[in-house]
Amino acid sequence: MSTVPVAVAARILLPLRHFDIDVDFSVAPGETLVMVGASGAGKTSVLHALAGLACPREGRILFGERVVFDSAAGTEVRAEDRRVGYVFQDYALFPHLNVFENVAYGLRARRLPEATIRERVESLLDRLRIAGLARAWPARISGGEQQRVALARALALEPDLLLLDEPVGALDSTSRKHVRRELRQLLGELGVTAILVTHDYEDALVLGRRVMVMDQGRISHQGTHEELLRHPRSQFVADLTGVNYFEGVAQPGSGQPREIRIGAQTVFGLTDGTGEVSVSFFPADVTISTEAPHSSACNVVVGPIAEVVNLGGRLRLALGGPLPLVAELTEASYASLGLEVGREVYASFKASAVRISA
Repeated sequence: MSTVPVAVAARILLPLRHFDIDVDFSVAPGETLVMVGASGAGKTSVLHALAGLACPREGRILFGERVVFDSAAGTEVRAEDRRVGYVFQDYALFPHLNVFENVAYGLRARRLPEATIRERVESLLDRLRIAGLARAWPARISGGEQQRVALARALALEPDLLLLDEPVGALDSTSRKHVRRELRQLLGELGVTAILVTHDYEDALVLGRRVMVMDQGRISHQGTHEELLRHPRSQFVADLTGVNYFEGVAQPGSGQPREIRIGAQTVFGLTDGTGEVSVSFFPADVTISTEAPHSSACNVVVGPIAEVVNLGGRLRLALGGPLPLVAELTEASYASLGLEVGREVYASFKASAVRISA
């Protein structure tokens, strides 16, 4: 039996309209687990089940050694008794209450002594560096400040688990980067066990060490960022992380590199296996040129540039053609090659850059 401490252990079977949520996972004390996936993948429904806002058909949910749901035993702890803090996507601050009263709301609902309420609220506002906003109205403060208020309100009840649903989703792109960094720092300082939901993989990269990928109510992959990048197990994960991913058939033979058929195309990689395999390689491993390359790379693909995305200092090129792939290069290289959308280019990559798994 594992001796690793667990703050949350959940097995949830929850029917939805178009599919069933069917997940089994755990979270370590003080860990921030990032749950990522496309809109409609079932991420928020998992949060609702943990918070007691939705009742699974089957399963078991433990917070430490405390059972808050067990379908077999007929146990279902009410949402208000689960000690869960919930930060909603739009923060859901009460517009008619100032910052202090927003944070104090749950404490007043529990009829705690006024002195206890004041001490706890002032402590949280100071800890989250928004003490100067105590008398401000939600409509008069920034998105990042609103997030801190929502976080303080969730933490005021001293939860065993903090749930954050798209915590930077309501912000514009400029604010997102700043608030995302602030939130990472805050979560690290607070040391609270948290589960954070997002559909943006950049959020996942910044906000958590371990990522759980949701797709149609199932966990399609979970692990560290490095594990997801190096070993994507599906096209969905590859698209999410930006890795080139294909499924093909490794051909028999004794030599290396081995030929791998991907539809009508061929890719060469280093593998001893044969039969059905998945093939992946990083965009940064792909070299773009306007003429046929004379390098040692044995994989060469020809296709038009279909799309260019600026990643901030580097450009990501999506190529069309029979083997659509993604490459990365600097803005200077893009300009010096005279590239533009629609221009046909050569994309080359080495067999050693190709990762192959059965």
